[in-house]
Amino acid sequence: MGSDLAIFDLVGYRQISLAIDTGPTGDGRDTVGGAIRLTPTDPLRRIRRTLDNRLDLMELFAGAGYDVQMTTGETTVYMLIGSPPPV
Repeated sequence: MGSDLAIFDLVGYRQISLAIDTGPTGDGRDTVGGAIRLTPTDPLRRIRRTLDNRLDLMELFAGAGYDVQMTTGETTVYMLIGSPPPV
């Protein structure tokens, strides 16, 4: 319970599946931040979502080539992140 912070930084993965639950409704301000890219120098785009009546924040920086599918519930974010096929 209370306000929590989680941060992730992933480099080199071709596909990632994540489920993040920020806990019970109204339990404080939770922040989840992360970055995913194929190489450390990939350009990034920001995807931002709020949860739990805007108390919680999910902010993802994804490499420009990644396909990001995101579904949100009241306190949960489900993500499937995949890189484009090689050219």
